[in-house]
Amino acid sequence: MSDAPSPAAEPPFDVDAFLAHPLTARLATRGPTVRPVWYLWEDGAFWTITGPRARMPGLLRKDLAVALVVDSCDLRTGEVLQVTARGRAELLPFDAGRGARRLARCLGPDTERWDARFRDHLHGDPDELGTLWARIRPDRSAAKDLGFEAGGAAPSRKAMISPIPGEVPPKRHPPELASPHEREQESLHQPARRRPRPGQDLLHRPRLLDQPAVQR
Repeated sequence: MSDAPSPAAEPPFDVDAFLAHPLTARLATRGPTVRPVWYLWEDGAFWTITGPRARMPGLLRKDLAVALVVDSCDLRTGEVLQVTARGRAELLPFDAGRGARRLARCLGPDTERWDARFRDHLHGDPDELGTLWARIRPDRSAAKDLGFEAGGAAPSRKAMISPIPGEVPPKRHPPELASPHEREQESLHQPARRRPRPGQDLLHRPRLLDQPAVQR
C-alpha cells in the first residue's frame, strides 16, 4: 500500500468564482472581535484595507491569528454556500493598483460613479493616510455547499422576523382543527427538505480548498 498522501478533494463549487462576487467577509481576530470587511481574493490570499482609524492593525500586531468566513444564502433558489479560512495575517504596504481592483469588485469598474471618498482614499498618499493591506493567506480552508431544494415559496420577510419581546403571537389552531387555508399557508413557511444527490451524504465532511488540514 502506498504511503503517498491522498490528494485534497475537489471543492463542491467553483471557489474562485464564488469569492469574486461582491460579498462581505466576516474577519475575526483575537479578543474575540469580528468585523465585516470588503476583500479581494487574489494570489491565493484575502486582501482587505485597514488603517490608523481602525483597531485591526493594533490587534494584529499583538496576535496575527485570524479566522474568516464568506457565505451566501438565497432562500428562493436554495443556494447556501460557505467558505471558511484560518491563518495568520500580514500588514503590508498599500498599493493603488490592487486597491482599485478591490474597490471595483464591490463598486463596479466605472470610477466616475464611485463616492469621492473612495477615489480620494485610493489615490492619496498611503504613508500620510496610514493605509495598509491586511493579507490573510489561509493555512486551513474549507468550502461547504449547504444548499437545499427550494420546492416551495420562500418565507416572506414578515415571517422571517423574530417576534418583538412582549408582543402577543397570533393564535394558531392545532393542525387537526386548522382550516384548509391555514394549512396551505403553514406549508408555505416550512423549509423545503434537501434531496441528496446520488451518492452524496448530506452530512458530508467539509472539503478542503487547498492542502489537508494540519493538526494544531
